[in-house]
Amino acid sequence: MPTFHLAPDLPPVSRLCFGTMTMGEQSGAPGSLRLLDAAFDAGVNFFDSAEMYPVPQRSETHGRSEELLGRWLRARRAPRDQVVVATKVAGPSGQMTWIRGGPTSLDSHNITEAIDGRWLTTRHFCAFLLQISFCSPLILVSLVLWSLMSSSIFCGFSLVGKLVPFC
Repeated sequence: MPTFHLAPDLPPVSRLCFGTMTMGEQSGAPGSLRLLDAAFDAGVNFFDSAEMYPVPQRSETHGRSEELLGRWLRARRAPRDQVVVATKVAGPSGQMTWIRGGPTSLDSHNITEAIDGRWLTTRHFCAFLLQISFCSPLILVSLVLWSLMSSSIFCGFSLVGKLVPFC
């Protein structure tokens, strides 16, 4: 599997990123874990998730995709320095009140709480890429300031599928 460097401090990532948007809803646990195995065995080491997955977003299922990803990472004993997990923090959407009480802003408190939630959900630490869902310019300024004062590995935002690094 061809790889490339997404950021200087991250291990090389596979050109294909395995998305977990349907894991835990359209794809049950056994099927999801088999798919993760097949992707990893084929050389994929880059996995995408979000705190609001799976879709469609529902309070009963939110976080299930990351739970399955975390279960797989632990069971597979995936090398922490060779796996990159990209996840997204949900910003204020006015709809998903079950995620951190439906944040009205995406400040350093909400970002930290979301990151801590990723650790609690996956129970596995590995290289980490944080993205923002429902973003605004004010949120970007807050995130830049937060990332400069934290130990984040890489931060960026996506515009129509193109990752734009800013720290």
